[in-house]
Amino acid sequence: VLVYPIIPQISSLIMEDKGIDFKKVEFPESLKGNSELSLVEEIMKFNAEVWKEKKDKGISLRDGILGIEAPESLKAFEKDLKVTHGLD
Repeated sequence: VLVYPIIPQISSLIMEDKGIDFKKVEFPESLKGNSELSLVEEIMKFNAEVWKEKKDKGISLRDGILGIEAPESLKAFEKDLKVTHGLD
């Protein structure tokens, strides 16, 4: 259902094959209030801080950097952030 606006022809064929009536399907509601979407903003802020630090030190964005750690609120993403930014 979520891909229908992007690829309506294929989505219609799949829904028809699965016996799904598009007119009766409910789209998922967005998350409201205190949600994990706030983590996206925190990740974006952290990324910007790392990029700024690299720029200030004249380091390529592809190169690693020492002395930066993911904040406690982003510990669940620490492994990915380390790989992405080359954090040690």
